[in-house]
Amino acid sequence: MEINENKSNTPHNNDNRIYKFKVRENVFETDKKEITGREICEAAGLVPAENFKLDMKLRGNQYREIKFETIVDLTEPGTEKFTYITRGQTEG
Repeated sequence: MEINENKSNTPHNNDNRIYKFKVRENVFETDKKEITGREICEAAGLVPAENFKLDMKLRGNQYREIKFETIVDLTEPGTEKFTYITRGQTEG
């Protein structure tokens, strides 16, 4: 899994491959190799995205915050998993 904090445009792939990611228990598909935090929120119906805090589940039950402009590489093996909370809600 590669995360890029750059604000570049997210490219579509040229091999017609579909990439999957999960937000909580819902699976989503895209033809993009890379996707931004904002695009993940929008795909999951988390709009306006500014009302939500998105986190990516990492190994060892750890989480990393994914900001709106963060680019997530979906080409790594496996399905990337995300969770969220409503901004202003506590995490406990």
